[in-house]
Amino acid sequence: MRKECRNHVYIVIFILITLCAVAAGGCGGSGGGEKLYVMGGMHGDLADELNEICDVESYDGLSADAPLIISREDGFSTDENTAAVVRKFLDAGMSVGLEHADEREINDFLDTLGLKGDFVMPSGNSYVEYYGVKILSGDIFSYVMLNDDESLPELLNEFPNEIVSGDLLVSQDKTPPWQPVVTSGDETVSFDHPSLDSKPTANELSMAKDIVNWMNGSARQAKEAADGKASVQRALNSAASGTNDLTQVSRMYEKTYNASQWNNTFEITVDVYACHTYNEADKQDSDWFFIKQKGQLNPSANYSNKDHHRTTTAVIQNYMVEYGFDNWMVNKDNAVNNSVVLKESKPDTTVGSSGFSSGISFSLGGSVGFSGLSGTGGISAGVSYSTSESQTVPDCQVQNESKGSSNNITQQNAKWKYTFSRPLLKGGPYFAACNDFYDAPLASRSLFQPVNQWAWTVGPNERDKIKGFKFKFRWMTGYSYSAGYAWWIKVAGEEHHNNAAQEREFYVSLEDIMPPLIAANNLDFSQAAGYKKLELGTFRDWTAESSESWCTLSRAAGTKEDADQGIYVDVSQNTTGVNREATITLKTKDGKGSSTVRVFQSRY
Repeated sequence: MRKECRNHVYIVIFILITLCAVAAGGCGGSGGGEKLYVMGGMHGDLADELNEICDVESYDGLSADAPLIISREDGFSTDENTAAVVRKFLDAGMSVGLEHADEREINDFLDTLGLKGDFVMPSGNSYVEYYGVKILSGDIFSYVMLNDDESLPELLNEFPNEIVSGDLLVSQDKTPPWQPVVTSGDETVSFDHPSLDSKPTANELSMAKDIVNWMNGSARQAKEAADGKASVQRALNSAASGTNDLTQVSRMYEKTYNASQWNNTFEITVDVYACHTYNEADKQDSDWFFIKQKGQLNPSANYSNKDHHRTTTAVIQNYMVEYGFDNWMVNKDNAVNNSVVLKESKPDTTVGSSGFSSGISFSLGGSVGFSGLSGTGGISAGVSYSTSESQTVPDCQVQNESKGSSNNITQQNAKWKYTFSRPLLKGGPYFAACNDFYDAPLASRSLFQPVNQWAWTVGPNERDKIKGFKFKFRWMTGYSYSAGYAWWIKVAGEEHHNNAAQEREFYVSLEDIMPPLIAANNLDFSQAAGYKKLELGTFRDWTAESSESWCTLSRAAGTKEDADQGIYVDVSQNTTGVNREATITLKTKDGKGSSTVRVFQSRY
């Protein structure tokens, strides 16, 4: 009897230990995936999914070895402690983000980061599921996951007069109302359409995974940014020599917008580089903005191709009919700016071709300065910048509709439409049956990755007006019914319909990446006293000032006409026994431009 009681006690103890272990393991909603710190408590639409796939820990106030999400039901508000935590994570190369945030919260958050609070909520949304920022080697990356509850696609159910088939536009005759009935003698054959799939629902787990992939994709993102800057650097260095060689090409801004809807993946990334040209042949300085717009577009989760069943037609649905991109520069009052100049836009229009390239090439005369993290400089020779992204995409028509006309004014917008062929029938004719379909073109039903590239130049009279650029992204899906045959004659033609469409508008600020109006390179000296010429790049009257008495300048001011003479920097012998640095501050006299130059002197 006592032995039996002891056994019962052991069983109870074992159960209690097991329950405690389970409770401890489940604390914080840990899903056993990538580590994620949280300040506050996640409460948005994706909270459960993020808890499921991440190893979630309440922030301990010490570590910064994983991404951080700040989530407060009463809204984000900054304080000294939060600001210090955010800076700590960014300095460690980790992403910091807000969950379930509105426009005001995001801009307060950006101000806390020391960035300009200039976020504009995309059209149709009052909040986003996630807004994140990370800084990698000085390059700034941001990620926006829109909510898919507020701005819903439009159901079209259109029967268009023309469709794309291969490289041709093909007319569609208006068919008689289904269900057609065909009679021959005593025999009757009737056809009908199957019902369409119900409206797709959001895949919130997939959306959460996209966020986590971005938060933990720093190695790939940093490499892609470095490769992009390297292509610019190589082009510039090929035209530069000596002290004119640029030491830092550009700070790149990368903004990614995830506008996934109805379980379709729509992710658009915009990379922005900026530079300023000095002392051009026409004696007019200009800003250049190089833009690369990349899509990760995938409707495969909803696509289906169902064969016919006797006299019920085949149906193929949720393939993409077209994607569209339209980009235009805006002023600070949000008015369209058509005084900027669209220099080149790629890819070109291609019809009946299975490949296209979005490569661009520009030649810049005069000195060029790219906005950088420390010293930037100019080069006096001509510069060619080129990059290329080539793709082979069968059954895709590319229409470059840039520089369209409105009210007899040539627009300076960069615009493209990608249109896919409709599915093709297979089989037939039959005694009394319907065709099936070949699959829709691969790019219309799976991952499609278009790359649009262009450059705008902004003259000195427009520089103070522009704020950024806006772009619209549009998609449209389709569905098709196969043909029907009776006595080997096609009695009911195939039908191609437009199903659903959506157009969203986004804003990309350029105010944080405006290139410098005056620039020069860093200088290095040995221990010995000496002097070097500091090459200036500017087309405005200017001033210069050194921070240290051991580093003197041959002149402290000049005009745009004599800027190409530069400044001689003189350093005394370094007898301190340690390396030392001075800072030269350059400013334009109109107060609109400034930059700094680092002067390093070795102890050896």
